[in-house]
Amino acid sequence: MDYKTPSTRYIPLSNTCTQLPVVLIDSKAPLKDLHAFADLRFRQATAFLDSLAHMRPGDVDDRDLSAMASQAYALMQEGCDVNQVIERRLAESC
Repeated sequence: MDYKTPSTRYIPLSNTCTQLPVVLIDSKAPLKDLHAFADLRFRQATAFLDSLAHMRPGDVDDRDLSAMASQAYALMQEGCDVNQVIERRLAESC
């Protein structure tokens, strides 16, 4: 795959921390698989956020709090990226 030419099939996640994308979304994957991926990410992020909501302020180290918030954000962003692919596919099929 030539990384200099944007692919319409393989779409990089929006929050990459590398110069070249490493994780790509297959925009032609079955919708049920795309949905399952996004759903899992949203459920994992919800679990992180639920844990944060039930913590008492003195019970958590600031670094741990920051790490959990960052993980929840990354999971939500991945789910949103895949949802955008799903939305585009559904719009194309109408």
